[in-house]
Amino acid sequence: MTTKSNKSFQFMPFSVFKDIININNSQKAIMIKRILDIKNSNQNNNSAWTSDIHGEQFLLRNKFFRKLYKEIGTKVKEYASTLNINIEMIDFYMQRSWATVCNKNEYLNPHKHWQSNISFAYYLKKPLNSGNIVFSFNENPNEIANKLFSYDKLKKGLLHDINNLNQTVFEIDAMEDEIVIFPSKTAHSTMRNLSNEDRISISGDISIMLKNSNEFEHLLPNPNLWQRF
Repeated sequence: MTTKSNKSFQFMPFSVFKDIININNSQKAIMIKRILDIKNSNQNNNSAWTSDIHGEQFLLRNKFFRKLYKEIGTKVKEYASTLNINIEMIDFYMQRSWATVCNKNEYLNPHKHWQSNISFAYYLKKPLNSGNIVFSFNENPNEIANKLFSYDKLKKGLLHDINNLNQTVFEIDAMEDEIVIFPSKTAHSTMRNLSNEDRISISGDISIMLKNSNEFEHLLPNPNLWQRF
């Protein structure tokens, strides 16, 4: 009898945290109305409207979003805990927060948030076929030849299929009321909204800082100890 002896080890996986935030429909309707009231202009270049460049980059400071802000804070700490980070030693700071309204055929191009540590997207309104969030990487550690793991190689039969070991683009199917949390440095985008309704999401950037930076070389120290010129 032949015993299978080969093994495959997967190291350092990219992790995305996804969970549900329960907000009642009446409160959601208030938040949607507030966002649409802020939305005072439209773009016609296939790019979604974002409130941070239209006068509102601190959305979650607004009283209408107070409950959501607290719920997001809880989820962010849960995300950090899944990475085995001792959250008792860290303070979390919401840098900024904004709304995105994506109309039919609109999308967001790949981008990164270099100025923060953690980013999130909460889906306040997400109709069917309105487009998912996508994470992309310049290269895959398993790619043994340049551009080997590309879709044209799949079409030509050089790859049998695309899976987590050989792809560089990952799509997360998030539903309405769900939050997606991920490292800010990761390139992300959204797929085109193919529905006839708006997709409305709330995003934000978070920085982490040590409560006590004594004997620590990395991570930002407590801002109360910073010196201002």
